[in-house]
Amino acid sequence: MATKFTKFPVLILRIFTLMFLIASLAIMHADRVTFTMDGQKYKIKTIGTYSYIVAIDIFGLGYAVIQLPFAIYHACTEKRMFRNNFLPMFDFYGDKVVSFLLATAVGAGFAFSTEEKKAVHSKYNKDDFPREYLSGLDKYLSLGILATGMLSLGFICMALLSVLSSTSRTSPTNRG
Repeated sequence: MATKFTKFPVLILRIFTLMFLIASLAIMHADRVTFTMDGQKYKIKTIGTYSYIVAIDIFGLGYAVIQLPFAIYHACTEKRMFRNNFLPMFDFYGDKVVSFLLATAVGAGFAFSTEEKKAVHSKYNKDDFPREYLSGLDKYLSLGILATGMLSLGFICMALLSVLSSTSRTSPTNRG
């Protein structure tokens, strides 16, 4: 059985993971920029890399929602919901897989957003693109960086959960 020292941090980290992933998803959903150019309205709604981030975010949210009742039960009753070794193994492998997926989404989001922002800022001095388009794209990418920042906080929480689940799995009294 895990000590009281690890039960409540696991619960708190699971709640924080859920909150950060929800915040990231909400920012990504709101990340739509409308700008007017030559009398017409244009919208920037989605870019392929951000679609990957949203998909991983939704997957991480699903995992966090599934894990939260088990963490609450474990913290309140000091027992596992199932008596066999299933939940510690599920925590161990699930936390690892989800944390690695979140890490790839964070890397993709920051890499894409920063590279595109560099390209946008280098084109401000050129007359190839209208300023309205470039400022709209810059705002869109800034919101993408903010959403990826929230996702990175969710990743950090999940990585800490991964460490805690590996210590509870290897402890000699993990059957409680």
